[in-house]
Order: sequence, then structure tokens, then C-alpha cells
Amino acid sequence: MRIRWLLPILAVCPVAVAQQDDDAAALALADRAQTEADAPRACVEYAEAALTETTYSDSAPSSAGGRASVNIRCDGALGERWRAVFSDRLDYFWAQRASAQAVNTLKEAYVSFRDGGTELFDLGRINVREGVGFAYNPTDYFRADAVRAIVSIDPNTLRDERLGTLVARSQTLWSSGSLTALYAPRVSAEPSTSTFSPDLGATNRSGRWELILSQRWAADFQPQLSLTGTEHHSPQAGLNLTYLLNSATVAYLEW
Repeated sequence: MRIRWLLPILAVCPVAVAQQDDDAAALALADRAQTEADAPRACVEYAEAALTETTYSDSAPSSAGGRASVNIRCDGALGERWRAVFSDRLDYFWAQRASAQAVNTLKEAYVSFRDGGTELFDLGRINVREGVGFAYNPTDYFRADAVRAIVSIDPNTLRDERLGTLVARSQTLWSSGSLTALYAPRVSAEPSTSTFSPDLGATNRSGRWELILSQRWAADFQPQLSLTGTEHHSPQAGLNLTYLLNSATVAYLEW
């Protein structure tokens, strides 16, 4: 009986050992395998659709409608130190008892140069977003008249989907902060309602400038000071500040 049981065991053991060796070799090969990260896409596109229903506080009847949107953003290198950014949104609105309307929002279209070190320069239409608070940002200097199409009731969404401003922007970086200077020239004083108009009259109706200084004072404390001005108006100062109170609480101050 012992011999009969021993022979099958001896016959199986080499197979089990060989199986373990194969598994170990496969695991070792997997550890040595190098996975190549996918190259980032230069352009990202998406489309969305929404249905709406509007009710009124008076006796006016409610109305239904909808919106279809196409959005594209391209960010690609033009060379070792140059890159180009283009971002555009096209919305089509329709509603009962109202004419359909198409609105194109040219959010960004600019070229950027970096000298390989601490200096950056941008020129073109840029969505300059300033401020650290939610819903309302008094230091968001270029927000006025920049929303061309109401696509959401979320203020942060509208801040991302608005018109950019035609500006020249220069930025100097150092290990603990940065200094940014912007100038937006006067282009046109009249806004446009044409579907594919760049609508520079909404964003560049007067000459404006801004200086932004950011300096880290401690590991978790880096205030941002700004000085802004519009032609024929006195300059205004601003402050953006975030501070980590504890592991679950952040304090925001924007003035």
C-alpha cells in the first residue's frame, strides 16, 4: 500500500515544482516589464446635450427647450520652447416660442514661449482666472462681461467656459514665488452678438493692466498680492490667501 501511494506522489512532485518555477519566472518577467505611458493627446473634444424647463413666478406658461454643445481644447508644442493653445466652445440653444440661437465662445487662442529657465511670455487670447474663493471672486479682474453663453448655474463652470481676454503676459519664477505682469489693450468698445464673433468689444473695451506677486512665507502660507488698473481709473489692490488650518479645513481670504 505504501509503495502504491508513493509512486503517484513521486510522479506528481516534479510537475508541481516545474509549475512553481514557471510561475516564478512569469512573475519575475512581469516585474521587469516596462510599461510605456500613453503620449498625451494634443487635442481633446467632447459634446454634451441638455434639456431645460423654465417656470415663472407670475402667470406666464412654462416653456421647454434644450442645448447642444461642442467643446475643443488643443495644447501642443511648436518647438523646444514654444507651445500653442486653442480652446473653443459652440452652443446651440432652442426653446418654445423663441428663435433658436447659436453662440460661439473663443475661450483661448495664444502662443507661449519659455526660455528654458524662469521666464515665460504669452501672447493672444487668454482666460485669465484669478482668485481663490468659490462662487464670487473680487480679485478676478478680467471676469467682467466675459460670459457669452449661460451654460450652467455653477459659477466655477462659467469661469472656465467664458471668453478669454486679448493680453500680453510675462511671468518670472523663482524658488519661492513669482511675479506676473499683464497688459490688455483697448480693441473695440462695442460688444457683438454675432454667432462667430470673437467679441473683443466685451473683453477689450478699454486698456487694462495687472501685476501679481506671489511669495511663500512658510511651507503652508503663500499670499498673492495684485495691483490692477484701467485707463482713466485709479489702481486697485487685491489679496488672495489660503491657509491650511488643519488636515480637514482650509481658510480662504479674497479681498
